[in-house]
Amino acid sequence: MAVMALMTPPASAAATKRWQGYWGYCLTMTSNSANAQAKTGSCTSGWNIWKNDTNHNKATITNIYTNLCLTIAGGSKTSGAQGVQYHCDKDPSRYWKLVNVSSKKWRFQNLNSGYCLISGPASGSITQQAPCTSPAAVWTEISA
Repeated sequence: MAVMALMTPPASAAATKRWQGYWGYCLTMTSNSANAQAKTGSCTSGWNIWKNDTNHNKATITNIYTNLCLTIAGGSKTSGAQGVQYHCDKDPSRYWKLVNVSSKKWRFQNLNSGYCLISGPASGSITQQAPCTSPAAVWTEISA
């Protein structure tokens, strides 16, 4: 796997955040390509800084380094489908409902499928969609 150079965050980084999953790893990207898998990894990596819309009922979640949106591969409505990044367009699978669970804890419910994004149990695990009742569907907002 090629290692990409860490880019400097844009000036808007003050409004950004990292999302730490149930297992303690953060939502991250390892490539700037469309359709690259969204994985879990180190919370100190530069590739895991995200921004989201303030409308939590219909939000896009965008990686600030790739400027691509979190989505479900192929717009799948099946449990187990992988999280990926893709161009931010009007496709329904690019939109998420951010459900507040408690202070700084959220679920990302895909508006196309109704499933939530879950974190994997190890660094490098793929993210996928699953029923929102899974404990792994809870993401903690941490400072970028």
